Amino acid sequence: MALALLSTGCLITDVLEERPVDPPVPNSAPHVEEASLSPPPWQIVSLGSEAGGASGCRETLRVGVVADEDVEDLLMARWFIDYWENTSPVEDYRFPNTGKPQRIGPSFVVTPETFLKSDPERRRTTHVVMVVISDGFESGSDFTRPMEGKAAVTYTWTVDTTEAASCPDESQDGGYL
Repeated sequence: MALALLSTGCLITDVLEERPVDPPVPNSAPHVEEASLSPPPWQIVSLGSEAGGASGCRETLRVGVVADEDVEDLLMARWFIDYWENTSPVEDYRFPNTGKPQRIGPSFVVTPETFLKSDPERRRTTHVVMVVISDGFESGSDFTRPMEGKAAVTYTWTVDTTEAASCPDESQDGGYL
């Protein structure tokens, strides 16, 4: 019976024409114009101290300009507080698609209350705020990993809250909890 099934097949004798395949265009990774980062990530932000670089009890961390030559890419930024493996982002930002390589980046306001979720008893006075910008994040529990063929850039700011005891408590006024 098996022989009967095999003998009923027909052979294709035409040779398929080989067509050259265009190689895939490599992904253009997003990059940040570092001069547009404010305050500079290498500068410690001290909340509650005018001398520490922050404007008193609140500071806005800014990523001014992000460029990606793939103008159709959906760029996203994820902000993390005191990142540890599998930490969820505290804020996601989707860049508007302008059709231009350069796009205005996100900002994130930090106050002493920003850190209550990661340190509810305020035991630590030094915290790290991290932003990860990608043209495609992988799904799953690692919220920082880009998809295969995509890329990500990361910046971190160190925030010192030693002097923040003099700051008013904004947790009742919509501060991050």
